[in-house]
Amino acid sequence: MKSKISANSSCFTFAFIWFTTQFGGGFASGRQVIDFCFGYGPFVVITPVLTQIIQGVILYFICKYAIEFKMFDYRSWTNSFYSPYDKIMSNCYELCYNLVLAIATAIAFATGGATITQLLGTPYYLNTAIIGFLMLFLTICGANLVRKAATGISILIIAGLLIIFIPNIIYFRSNIGSNFNIFLSQTTSQHLTGGFWKALIYASLQIAPMGAYLPHAAALGEKINIKKAVILGTLINASLMLMVSLGILGLHDKGIAGTVVPTLTVVTEGIGKQLLTPIVSILIFLGSVSTGVNLIFGIVKRVVSWLERNEEKSIKESKQKSRSMLVAIVYIILTWSIAQFGLIPLIAKGYSMVGYLTLFVVVIPVLIRGILGWKKPVETSLEEEIKNLEV
Repeated sequence: MKSKISANSSCFTFAFIWFTTQFGGGFASGRQVIDFCFGYGPFVVITPVLTQIIQGVILYFICKYAIEFKMFDYRSWTNSFYSPYDKIMSNCYELCYNLVLAIATAIAFATGGATITQLLGTPYYLNTAIIGFLMLFLTICGANLVRKAATGISILIIAGLLIIFIPNIIYFRSNIGSNFNIFLSQTTSQHLTGGFWKALIYASLQIAPMGAYLPHAAALGEKINIKKAVILGTLINASLMLMVSLGILGLHDKGIAGTVVPTLTVVTEGIGKQLLTPIVSILIFLGSVSTGVNLIFGIVKRVVSWLERNEEKSIKESKQKSRSMLVAIVYIILTWSIAQFGLIPLIAKGYSMVGYLTLFVVVIPVLIRGILGWKKPVETSLEEEIKNLEV
């Protein structure tokens, strides 16, 4: 019974890590939903579900391969999965992950810092420094704390989203119906093909940080737990993204698509403005920190695994903490600098291409190999891998 409870807990935790990685400042603000779900007729309600189903299928195959071959940092995974073409494909994925890491974490600093300034009036630089220390603390304390933090943050975010959107969806229900009918009446074949393609690209963009999920795949242990985890993650992410989409749809005729923070517009134009405005700020802050932590943790695992590749176990264990701290500090300072010195627009020019690149580098190859199958290695215990991740 105890092992069953532990397995179920790991499934929920993995689903929450997926959620908190995807739920960044763009999701919290509502801009991501508008950019990818609106403008394609009925895909305003199809995209939130379709994108999560696509991600769920791809993540299942990714985690299945990781567990069977016992590779829980993304470079080891890509080198094995893409062999004998790993020198090309692994480096292509390295580009995808580092680009996502740089821009998403930089945006986490920028949006989180600005949000705290707006809420409390404290200096922006101080706010971003606090966010950096939070990211560093959670990252270097190991996989267990990251998983616990993801669970706790997810519960807070989900509760906040429900408090914001459920009352306002009810309040704007007639507008939601009429706006959706307008979308349906204007639907063309171009909307359908364009909407499907946009959904596929969004799903691919969210698969780009798969390196953030791999360190936590070991805790799942078995194939049945992978299925449970991705089903839970699909249901949680799809339900919440659909809820946000419906809430924004209620104000589409009032020009919400042109606002900077659509979620805040839902609150100010809806009900409970005084209560819900601070909640929006808290959600943006939590979403920013959680995304940054998950991405930084993924790159720390990858770099540390590379540094200790030729070392004995005792040396690995003695240096793992200090190496993890050093790598985390370097990447946090790098992304903090991007946020401070206005380099986000420069990097963002390549960000829109991440979805296209990931589609061909990860999504299509994983889908093909996942369906066709791969030769399984000899089964061995995962205890050592899990122990290393928890150090």
